[in-house]
Amino acid sequence: MSETLKSLAIMARDTVRDPKEGARRVLSIPIPRDALWQALALVVILGLVQTYLNGVLMPGPVDPMTSTFRDAPLKGAIIAGLATVAMVIALHRVGRLFGGTGDFDGALRLIVWLQAIMLIFNMIQLFFLVTIPPLAVLMGAVNLGLLLWLLTNFVTVLHGFRSLFPVFIMIMVTAFFLGFFFFFLLSLFGLITLPEIQNV
Repeated sequence: MSETLKSLAIMARDTVRDPKEGARRVLSIPIPRDALWQALALVVILGLVQTYLNGVLMPGPVDPMTSTFRDAPLKGAIIAGLATVAMVIALHRVGRLFGGTGDFDGALRLIVWLQAIMLIFNMIQLFFLVTIPPLAVLMGAVNLGLLLWLLTNFVTVLHGFRSLFPVFIMIMVTAFFLGFFFFFLLSLFGLITLPEIQNV
């Protein structure tokens, strides 16, 4: 088990250094779809644990989504799971819409791997939150940049695109509309509660 974790850590390091090669390597590994879904569930649960720890370590006003994850774990798990699956579908379908050649399993593999890498960097941010809080803020910005950089390269490799910049724009536009639509649905079905606006 320790050797497996060591190999995954090395692979994560190499992916950060060369995201395109890391994506190609992940796509070349034969993994059954059932195992991919299990891995997806695992990274979602670990992500929720990190969100909860972040709320405990840094109490105070939070956004409705974070509040839901912290105060209602089961509801948070459902939301996080649906959001991650929506990300996989969007990665596959939107890329194909623009002439990409990637398949659903490839999108699923890369999202799982992306989430796994971000778990590592989010743990570093949590460590800074406990030890050196100002660095935690900086690490948050680094994590966001890394997320976008890795995702842009992953989409480029998955769909066989040539240029990173158009892919980045496609990701940002898709994320905006998908996030807005998803947030609207969650509010409509009462899965999250919007803060009340007080009269002044």
